[in-house]
Amino acid sequence: MRLYSVDAQGRHGVVFRSLETERLLVSLGTRSVLGVPYNWASMDLRRPADRLEYTSTRRPPFGGRATGVISVRVGEPTEPTELETWLTARWGLHTRTLGRTLFLPNEHPPWQFHSAELVEVSGNLVPAAGVELGSAAMLRPLWTPGVRTTFGPPQRVSG
Repeated sequence: MRLYSVDAQGRHGVVFRSLETERLLVSLGTRSVLGVPYNWASMDLRRPADRLEYTSTRRPPFGGRATGVISVRVGEPTEPTELETWLTARWGLHTRTLGRTLFLPNEHPPWQFHSAELVEVSGNLVPAAGVELGSAAMLRPLWTPGVRTTFGPPQRVSG
């Protein structure tokens, strides 16, 4: 779960409310050093028939037993709209730790998108992140195989 941010220097980034990882040391390290809310979780990717099904169940001590399932049918490659590019072309991360707000710049190639059909979204991961979904229309679902991201050193945000 991520929100979008702009700091006093005009740098666009994201603020993570929740991230899931199977790696306990990653969750402990990023939480304690950077204040990024990684949650240790049991995660699974299944490929029944013509879809991808992602399942995540948080492990204690982070967030109780929040769980979630997202299932999609992946379609053909597609070009992102201007809004979709803006939403995914984030070049930094804002976080707060030890009373300071930090900006971590990052680099990654453009996302390669595919059209997608959302088959299922269930569970309580979104409310566990402290976010309530409204009734606004959802953007079109997209799928990506992902990108490799490299983060630079943290920079203190002034202002």
